[in-house]
Amino acid sequence: MLIVCLLLGLLKCATPAPAIEEMPILVTWYNPALCYEGLTINCDSDPSVLADGQGWEVADYGRVAACIPQWLGRTIRFKNRELKCRDAGGMILPRWDDYHRAWVIPVDVLSQTAVTDNYWLYAEWALR
Repeated sequence: MLIVCLLLGLLKCATPAPAIEEMPILVTWYNPALCYEGLTINCDSDPSVLADGQGWEVADYGRVAACIPQWLGRTIRFKNRELKCRDAGGMILPRWDDYHRAWVIPVDVLSQTAVTDNYWLYAEWALR
């Protein structure tokens, strides 16, 4: 299997996933308001409600994130920033990232526009 993965250029096959605590977080962003404009990425049947069952509002921009399911309801802290994990999604799972050539935990920030640190990695983070 390893030889097949290397021939296909799939390094994720050759690299076992580390423990969650050892993975960096990968910051990305999403805006459910775009679902109403016909942009259907990150949209489900009711984009007005987050995974915690509550609605979101503009005041949540930059304060809320979609995180891995086991972090729902917790707060993640990194780089002088705190985000409440109130949402999740089908692609919000630990995964191999080919660009960074590392296993990562996506943290998708609820934001009106792209966050300044979009697609940055943070090795130092904490949950509370």
